[in-house]
Amino acid sequence: MILTVFAGIAEFERAQIRERTAAGRELARARGVHMGRPTKLAQAETALACQMVTEDGFSVAQVAEKFGVHKATIYRMLVKNQHVRS
Repeated sequence: MILTVFAGIAEFERAQIRERTAAGRELARARGVHMGRPTKLAQAETALACQMVTEDGFSVAQVAEKFGVHKATIYRMLVKNQHVRS
């Protein structure tokens, strides 16, 4: 019987934690806080990489090697910046 009471208390506490966490995430989004993993390239590097591929004639593999990222990162960046179709 005591274990049932403890289980109920634990479930209630977990629900409270979930609500507080969701509220905190919403406040952070409202303030414009970036959620998730940091980007591999800064905005200036992204613009330069896009220019190198689209205007300067470098291959995606060459640009990826120069910036030290995987080719898929460059392709994702090009799609996101609308330089190629997905």
